[in-house]
Amino acid sequence: MFSLLLFLLSLMQVSAWPQWGGPARDFSTGIKLSDVNLQSPFKRVWQQEIGLGNSGLVVANKSMFTQVWTSTGLEAVVAMSTLTGETLWKTEYQTRFEAGLDLEFGVGPHSTPCYERGYLFSIGSTGELHKMDATTGDVLWSRSLWSEFPASRLERGFAASPLCWKDSLLLALGGRGCGVVALDFKTGATLWSVSDFEGSYASPSIQMIHETPQLIVLFADSLVAFEPESGRLLWKFDCPPVNTVHVCSPYYQGDGKFLICSSNEARMIQVESADKAWRVRELWNSRAMTPQVGNIIALDGCLVGPSSGSSIELLSSIDPLTGDLLEKKRVCGPGFLLQCLDGLISISDRGQLALGLVEDRKISVVYKNDQFLTGRVWSAPAVVGSTLFIRDRARVQRLELNSR
Repeated sequence: MFSLLLFLLSLMQVSAWPQWGGPARDFSTGIKLSDVNLQSPFKRVWQQEIGLGNSGLVVANKSMFTQVWTSTGLEAVVAMSTLTGETLWKTEYQTRFEAGLDLEFGVGPHSTPCYERGYLFSIGSTGELHKMDATTGDVLWSRSLWSEFPASRLERGFAASPLCWKDSLLLALGGRGCGVVALDFKTGATLWSVSDFEGSYASPSIQMIHETPQLIVLFADSLVAFEPESGRLLWKFDCPPVNTVHVCSPYYQGDGKFLICSSNEARMIQVESADKAWRVRELWNSRAMTPQVGNIIALDGCLVGPSSGSSIELLSSIDPLTGDLLEKKRVCGPGFLLQCLDGLISISDRGQLALGLVEDRKISVVYKNDQFLTGRVWSAPAVVGSTLFIRDRARVQRLELNSR
Protein backbone atom coordinates (compact mmCIF):
# COMPACT_ATOMS: atom_id res chain seq x y z
CA MET A 1 0.00 0.00 0.00
CA PHE A 2 2.77 2.45 0.90
CA SER A 3 4.59 1.71 -2.38
CA LEU A 4 1.36 2.36 -4.28
CA LEU A 5 0.98 5.71 -2.49
CA LEU A 6 4.50 6.73 -3.47
CA PHE A 7 3.79 5.74 -7.08
CA LEU A 8 0.60 7.79 -7.16
CA LEU A 9 2.41 10.80 -5.67
CA SER A 10 5.11 10.51 -8.33
CA LEU A 11 2.41 10.70 -11.01
CA MET A 12 1.01 13.81 -9.39
CA GLN A 13 4.45 15.40 -9.39
CA VAL A 14 4.69 15.05 -13.15
CA SER A 15 1.64 17.28 -13.73
CA ALA A 16 1.12 19.43 -10.65
CA TRP A 17 2.65 21.15 -7.62
CA PRO A 18 -0.69 22.09 -6.04
CA GLN A 19 0.38 23.50 -2.69
CA TRP A 20 3.26 24.73 -0.55
CA GLY A 21 5.98 22.05 -0.64
CA GLY A 22 4.34 20.01 -3.40
CA PRO A 23 1.79 17.17 -3.31
CA ALA A 24 2.98 15.80 0.05
CA ARG A 25 4.32 19.14 1.42
CA ASP A 26 7.79 17.59 1.71
CA PHE A 27 9.56 19.30 -1.27
CA SER A 28 10.35 15.98 -2.95
CA THR A 29 10.74 16.15 -6.74
CA GLY A 30 11.69 12.81 -8.29
CA ILE A 31 14.57 14.54 -10.14
CA LYS A 32 17.75 12.53 -10.69
CA LEU A 33 20.66 14.98 -10.73
CA SER A 34 23.08 12.45 -12.20
CA ASP A 35 21.04 12.70 -15.41
CA VAL A 36 21.51 16.49 -15.50
CA ASN A 37 24.26 18.41 -17.32
CA LEU A 38 26.01 19.70 -14.21
CA GLN A 39 28.22 22.11 -16.17
CA SER A 40 25.15 24.00 -17.40
CA PRO A 41 22.15 22.54 -15.59
CA PHE A 42 19.54 25.26 -16.13
CA LYS A 43 18.00 26.84 -19.21
CA ARG A 44 15.84 29.90 -18.60
CA VAL A 45 12.64 29.56 -20.65
CA TRP A 46 11.08 32.85 -19.54
CA GLN A 47 11.02 35.42 -16.77
CA GLN A 48 8.36 37.97 -15.92
CA GLU A 49 7.97 40.94 -13.58
CA ILE A 50 4.85 40.32 -11.51
CA GLY A 51 4.88 42.65 -8.50
CA LEU A 52 6.33 42.38 -5.01
CA GLY A 53 5.77 39.62 -2.48
CA ASN A 54 7.05 36.49 -0.74
CA SER A 55 4.20 34.16 -1.62
CA GLY A 56 5.31 30.80 -2.96
CA LEU A 57 4.37 29.21 -6.28
CA VAL A 58 1.88 26.47 -7.12
CA VAL A 59 1.30 24.82 -10.51
CA ALA A 60 -1.70 22.98 -11.92
CA ASN A 61 -3.21 22.49 -15.40
CA LYS A 62 -0.46 24.46 -17.17
CA SER A 63 -1.05 27.47 -14.91
CA MET A 64 1.17 28.88 -12.18
CA PHE A 65 -0.34 30.80 -9.25
CA THR A 66 1.07 33.16 -6.64
CA GLN A 67 0.25 36.37 -4.71
CA VAL A 68 1.67 39.86 -5.12
CA TRP A 69 1.58 43.40 -3.77
CA THR A 70 0.62 45.80 -6.54
CA SER A 71 1.89 49.27 -7.35
CA THR A 72 -1.56 50.65 -6.47
CA GLY A 73 -1.35 49.39 -2.88
CA LEU A 74 -3.55 46.31 -3.28
CA GLU A 75 -2.82 42.63 -2.85
CA ALA A 76 -3.58 40.33 -5.78
CA VAL A 77 -3.66 36.68 -6.79
CA VAL A 78 -2.05 36.10 -10.18
CA ALA A 79 -2.33 33.22 -12.66
CA MET A 80 0.32 32.83 -15.37
CA SER A 81 0.79 30.43 -18.26
CA THR A 82 3.53 27.92 -17.46
CA LEU A 83 4.35 27.74 -21.18
CA THR A 84 4.88 31.45 -21.89
CA GLY A 85 4.76 33.34 -18.59
CA GLU A 86 1.81 35.36 -19.88
CA THR A 87 -0.59 36.64 -17.21
CA LEU A 88 -3.87 34.76 -17.55
CA TRP A 89 -5.78 36.69 -14.89
CA LYS A 90 -5.14 38.92 -11.89
CA THR A 91 -7.64 39.35 -9.06
CA GLU A 92 -6.96 42.30 -6.76
CA TYR A 93 -8.35 42.89 -3.28
CA GLN A 94 -8.03 45.46 -0.52
CA THR A 95 -5.97 44.58 2.53
CA ARG A 96 -6.22 46.10 5.99
CA PHE A 97 -2.83 46.86 7.51
CA GLU A 98 -2.73 47.33 11.26
CA ALA A 99 -0.40 49.15 13.64
CA GLY A 100 2.41 46.95 14.87
CA LEU A 101 3.17 45.11 11.64
CA ASP A 102 6.88 44.99 10.82
CA LEU A 103 7.25 45.80 7.12
CA GLU A 104 11.07 45.92 7.10
CA PHE A 105 11.27 43.20 4.46
CA GLY A 106 8.15 44.20 2.55
CA VAL A 107 4.42 44.06 3.04
CA GLY A 108 3.96 40.55 1.65
CA PRO A 109 1.88 38.65 0.78
CA HIS A 110 3.67 35.70 2.42
CA SER A 111 1.24 32.77 2.31
CA THR A 112 1.33 30.31 -0.61
CA PRO A 113 -2.02 29.52 -2.28
CA CYS A 114 -3.49 26.02 -2.44
CA TYR A 115 -5.03 24.45 -5.56
CA GLU A 116 -7.71 21.78 -5.25
CA ARG A 117 -10.25 20.42 -7.76
CA GLY A 118 -10.21 23.44 -10.05
CA TYR A 119 -10.26 26.03 -7.27
CA LEU A 120 -7.62 28.22 -5.68
CA PHE A 121 -7.50 29.27 -2.03
CA SER A 122 -5.33 32.20 -0.96
CA ILE A 123 -4.70 34.19 2.25
CA GLY A 124 -3.25 37.70 2.24
CA SER A 125 -0.94 39.38 4.74
CA THR A 126 -3.79 40.40 7.04
CA GLY A 127 -5.95 37.32 6.73
CA GLU A 128 -8.06 38.09 3.64
CA LEU A 129 -9.10 34.62 2.43
CA HIS A 130 -10.51 33.99 -1.05
CA LYS A 131 -11.78 30.97 -2.93
CA MET A 132 -11.40 31.54 -6.67
CA ASP A 133 -12.16 29.73 -9.86
CA ALA A 134 -8.64 28.73 -10.95
CA THR A 135 -9.50 29.17 -14.64
CA THR A 136 -11.04 32.65 -14.49
CA GLY A 137 -9.96 34.19 -11.17
CA ASP A 138 -13.59 34.85 -10.22
CA VAL A 139 -14.07 35.07 -6.44
CA LEU A 140 -16.61 32.49 -5.25
CA TRP A 141 -16.48 33.41 -1.57
CA SER A 142 -14.22 35.24 0.85
CA ARG A 143 -13.62 35.59 4.59
CA SER A 144 -11.80 38.32 6.57
CA LEU A 145 -10.05 36.04 9.05
CA TRP A 146 -8.43 38.73 11.20
CA SER A 147 -11.75 40.56 11.51
CA GLU A 148 -13.93 37.51 12.10
CA PHE A 149 -11.65 35.60 14.49
CA PRO A 150 -9.38 36.66 17.38
CA ALA A 151 -6.47 35.25 15.35
CA SER A 152 -2.79 35.70 16.21
CA ARG A 153 -1.33 38.89 14.73
CA LEU A 154 2.27 38.07 13.90
CA GLU A 155 4.52 41.04 13.33
CA ARG A 156 5.24 40.25 9.67
CA GLY A 157 1.66 39.33 8.84
CA PHE A 158 -0.02 36.04 8.01
CA ALA A 159 2.20 33.41 6.35
CA ALA A 160 0.89 29.87 6.92
CA SER A 161 -0.57 28.26 3.81
CA PRO A 162 -4.14 26.90 3.68
CA LEU A 163 -4.67 23.14 3.50
CA CYS A 164 -7.46 21.23 1.74
CA TRP A 165 -8.72 18.02 3.33
CA LYS A 166 -11.69 16.17 1.84
CA ASP A 167 -14.59 18.68 1.89
CA SER A 168 -12.98 21.20 4.22
CA LEU A 169 -10.35 23.92 4.16
CA LEU A 170 -8.07 23.82 7.21
CA LEU A 171 -6.45 27.01 8.50
CA ALA A 172 -3.76 27.39 11.18
CA LEU A 173 -4.72 30.82 12.50
CA GLY A 174 -3.62 30.71 16.12
CA GLY A 175 -5.52 32.64 18.76
CA ARG A 176 -8.13 32.13 21.46
CA GLY A 177 -10.64 29.57 20.30
CA CYS A 178 -9.33 29.67 16.72
CA GLY A 179 -5.94 27.98 16.80
CA VAL A 180 -7.24 25.81 13.96
CA VAL A 181 -10.33 26.59 11.91
CA ALA A 182 -12.13 24.37 9.39
CA LEU A 183 -14.29 25.91 6.68
CA ASP A 184 -16.66 24.22 4.27
CA PHE A 185 -14.88 23.70 0.94
CA LYS A 186 -17.93 24.72 -1.11
CA THR A 187 -19.47 27.57 0.88
CA GLY A 188 -16.76 28.88 3.22
CA ALA A 189 -19.02 28.42 6.25
CA THR A 190 -17.25 27.66 9.54
CA LEU A 191 -17.39 23.95 10.39
CA TRP A 192 -15.42 24.13 13.62
CA SER A 193 -12.90 26.30 15.44
CA VAL A 194 -10.73 24.93 18.25
CA SER A 195 -7.78 25.51 20.61
CA ASP A 196 -6.13 28.59 22.14
CA PHE A 197 -2.58 28.05 20.86
CA GLU A 198 -0.82 31.15 19.52
CA GLY A 199 0.15 31.04 15.86
CA SER A 200 3.46 30.83 14.00
CA TYR A 201 4.64 31.29 10.42
CA ALA A 202 4.90 27.52 9.77
CA SER A 203 2.45 25.80 7.42
CA PRO A 204 0.33 22.83 8.57
CA SER A 205 0.21 19.38 7.00
CA ILE A 206 -1.72 16.11 7.08
CA GLN A 207 0.35 13.09 8.11
CA MET A 208 -0.61 9.44 8.38
CA ILE A 209 0.66 8.37 11.81
CA HIS A 210 0.21 4.72 12.73
CA GLU A 211 -2.62 4.45 10.16
CA THR A 212 -4.39 7.53 11.54
CA PRO A 213 -4.61 10.77 9.50
CA GLN A 214 -3.60 13.73 11.68
CA LEU A 215 -3.54 17.47 11.14
CA ILE A 216 -0.10 18.65 12.27
CA VAL A 217 0.32 22.29 13.31
CA LEU A 218 3.44 23.95 14.71
CA PHE A 219 2.21 26.78 16.92
CA ALA A 220 4.25 29.43 18.74
CA ASP A 221 5.42 27.03 21.45
CA SER A 222 3.94 23.57 20.71
CA LEU A 223 3.64 20.94 18.01
CA VAL A 224 0.02 19.78 18.07
CA ALA A 225 -1.96 17.07 16.29
CA PHE A 226 -5.70 17.26 15.65
CA GLU A 227 -8.27 14.96 14.14
CA PRO A 228 -8.83 16.66 10.75
CA GLU A 229 -12.56 15.87 10.57
CA SER A 230 -13.48 17.26 13.99
CA GLY A 231 -10.60 19.29 15.38
CA ARG A 232 -10.31 17.00 18.39
CA LEU A 233 -6.88 17.35 20.01
CA LEU A 234 -4.88 14.11 19.78
CA TRP A 235 -1.54 15.07 21.30
CA LYS A 236 0.85 17.97 21.82
CA PHE A 237 4.54 18.49 22.47
CA ASP A 238 5.88 21.69 24.04
CA CYS A 239 8.79 23.16 22.06
CA PRO A 240 9.05 26.91 22.68
CA PRO A 241 11.81 28.59 20.65
CA VAL A 242 14.01 31.18 22.34
CA ASN A 243 13.51 34.82 21.28
CA THR A 244 12.00 33.90 17.92
CA VAL A 245 8.88 32.51 16.22
CA HIS A 246 8.71 29.16 14.43
CA VAL A 247 9.11 29.54 10.65
CA CYS A 248 10.45 26.15 9.51
CA SER A 249 7.65 23.57 9.32
CA PRO A 250 8.29 20.25 11.11
CA TYR A 251 9.63 17.36 9.05
CA TYR A 252 7.82 14.04 9.31
CA GLN A 253 10.30 11.19 8.97
CA GLY A 254 7.70 8.44 9.16
CA ASP A 255 6.97 5.85 11.85
CA GLY A 256 5.69 8.56 14.18
CA LYS A 257 8.94 10.58 14.21
CA PHE A 258 8.99 14.38 13.78
CA LEU A 259 11.95 16.73 13.54
CA ILE A 260 11.14 20.17 14.99
CA CYS A 261 13.65 22.92 14.22
CA SER A 262 14.16 26.54 15.16
CA SER A 263 17.11 28.93 15.10
CA ASN A 264 18.02 27.61 18.56
CA GLU A 265 17.88 23.82 18.32
CA ALA A 266 16.49 20.71 16.66
CA ARG A 267 14.40 18.08 18.43
CA MET A 268 13.34 14.64 17.33
CA ILE A 269 10.17 13.33 18.93
CA GLN A 270 8.40 9.96 18.78
CA VAL A 271 4.61 9.70 18.63
CA GLU A 272 3.21 6.36 19.78
CA SER A 273 -0.26 4.88 20.10
CA ALA A 274 -1.09 2.72 23.11
CA ASP A 275 -4.43 1.71 24.63
CA LYS A 276 -6.35 4.09 22.36
CA ALA A 277 -4.26 7.02 23.57
CA TRP A 278 -1.36 8.96 22.09
CA ARG A 279 1.98 9.37 23.82
CA VAL A 280 4.84 11.67 22.80
CA ARG A 281 8.43 11.55 23.96
CA GLU A 282 11.60 13.35 22.97
CA LEU A 283 14.32 11.16 21.47
CA TRP A 284 17.06 13.78 21.30
CA ASN A 285 17.79 17.47 20.95
CA SER A 286 20.72 19.04 19.16
CA ARG A 287 22.18 22.36 18.06
CA ALA A 288 23.71 20.78 14.97
CA MET A 289 20.88 22.06 12.75
CA THR A 290 19.27 25.43 13.46
CA PRO A 291 17.26 26.76 10.51
CA GLN A 292 15.59 30.14 10.95
CA VAL A 293 13.89 29.81 7.55
CA GLY A 294 13.56 27.14 4.89
CA ASN A 295 12.77 23.45 5.17
CA ILE A 296 14.24 20.04 6.02
CA ILE A 297 14.68 17.09 3.63
CA ALA A 298 15.90 13.50 4.00
CA LEU A 299 18.75 12.18 1.84
CA ASP A 300 20.78 8.97 1.94
CA GLY A 301 20.11 8.19 5.59
CA CYS A 302 20.57 11.73 6.90
CA LEU A 303 18.46 14.82 7.52
CA VAL A 304 19.58 17.97 5.73
CA GLY A 305 18.69 21.59 6.41
CA PRO A 306 20.10 25.12 6.64
CA SER A 307 21.70 26.41 9.83
CA SER A 308 21.69 29.92 11.23
CA GLY A 309 24.56 31.34 13.24
CA SER A 310 27.87 33.01 12.58
CA SER A 311 27.87 31.86 8.95
CA ILE A 312 24.71 32.19 6.92
CA GLU A 313 26.03 29.81 4.28
CA LEU A 314 26.03 26.55 6.22
CA LEU A 315 24.02 23.48 5.28
CA SER A 316 23.93 20.83 8.00
CA SER A 317 23.34 17.11 7.73
CA ILE A 318 22.59 15.16 10.89
CA ASP A 319 22.07 11.57 11.95
CA PRO A 320 18.31 11.00 12.41
CA LEU A 321 18.94 8.43 15.16
CA THR A 322 21.12 10.59 17.40
CA GLY A 323 21.03 14.18 16.17
CA ASP A 324 24.81 14.10 15.82
CA LEU A 325 26.33 16.35 13.20
CA LEU A 326 27.53 14.44 10.15
CA GLU A 327 28.68 17.39 8.07
CA LYS A 328 28.43 21.15 7.68
CA LYS A 329 28.85 22.28 4.12
CA ARG A 330 29.19 25.80 2.72
CA VAL A 331 26.52 25.77 0.04
CA CYS A 332 24.54 28.95 -0.53
CA GLY A 333 22.80 30.05 2.61
CA PRO A 334 19.46 29.42 4.31
CA GLY A 335 16.46 28.96 2.09
CA PHE A 336 14.49 26.21 0.41
CA LEU A 337 15.77 22.73 -0.39
CA LEU A 338 14.30 20.52 -3.09
CA GLN A 339 14.79 16.81 -2.49
CA CYS A 340 16.09 14.90 -5.51
CA LEU A 341 16.63 11.16 -5.85
CA ASP A 342 20.40 11.51 -5.48
CA GLY A 343 20.91 15.00 -4.10
CA LEU A 344 19.36 18.41 -3.63
CA ILE A 345 18.64 21.75 -5.25
CA SER A 346 19.19 24.70 -2.93
CA ILE A 347 17.62 28.14 -3.39
CA SER A 348 19.06 30.56 -0.86
CA ASP A 349 17.40 33.63 0.58
CA ARG A 350 20.11 35.67 -1.15
CA GLY A 351 19.16 34.37 -4.57
CA GLN A 352 21.80 31.73 -5.20
CA LEU A 353 21.04 28.39 -6.85
CA ALA A 354 23.14 25.35 -6.00
CA LEU A 355 23.12 21.64 -6.78
CA GLY A 356 24.51 19.03 -4.43
CA LEU A 357 25.01 15.30 -4.96
CA VAL A 358 24.76 13.05 -1.92
CA GLU A 359 26.68 9.80 -1.53
CA ASP A 360 27.65 7.94 1.64
CA ARG A 361 25.92 10.68 3.64
CA LYS A 362 28.22 13.35 2.21
CA ILE A 363 27.15 16.36 0.14
CA SER A 364 29.26 17.37 -2.86
CA VAL A 365 28.40 20.82 -4.21
CA VAL A 366 28.63 20.51 -7.99
CA TYR A 367 27.10 23.79 -9.16
CA LYS A 368 26.50 27.35 -7.92
CA ASN A 369 24.99 30.35 -9.64
CA ASP A 370 23.82 33.74 -8.35
CA GLN A 371 22.73 35.16 -11.71
CA PHE A 372 19.13 33.97 -11.80
CA LEU A 373 17.65 35.67 -8.74
CA THR A 374 18.26 39.02 -7.03
CA GLY A 375 17.52 40.40 -3.57
CA ARG A 376 15.65 38.51 -0.86
CA VAL A 377 14.17 35.16 -1.86
CA TRP A 378 11.59 33.88 0.61
CA SER A 379 9.17 32.31 -1.88
CA ALA A 380 8.77 28.54 -1.94
CA PRO A 381 9.55 27.14 -5.44
CA ALA A 382 7.49 24.73 -7.52
CA VAL A 383 8.68 21.76 -9.60
CA VAL A 384 6.83 19.90 -12.35
CA GLY A 385 8.82 17.11 -13.97
CA SER A 386 12.16 18.65 -15.00
CA THR A 387 10.81 22.22 -14.84
CA LEU A 388 11.63 24.53 -11.94
CA PHE A 389 9.60 27.66 -11.14
CA ILE A 390 11.36 30.17 -8.88
CA ARG A 391 10.62 33.65 -7.61
CA ASP A 392 12.43 36.54 -5.97
CA ARG A 393 10.61 39.58 -4.58
CA ALA A 394 9.58 40.91 -8.00
CA ARG A 395 10.11 38.29 -10.73
CA VAL A 396 9.04 34.76 -11.59
CA GLN A 397 11.11 32.47 -13.82
CA ARG A 398 10.76 29.12 -15.49
CA LEU A 399 13.96 27.09 -15.64
CA GLU A 400 14.35 23.81 -17.50
CA LEU A 401 16.90 21.22 -16.38
CA ASN A 402 19.34 20.33 -19.16
CA SER A 403 19.98 16.62 -19.51
CA ARG A 404 23.42 15.17 -20.15
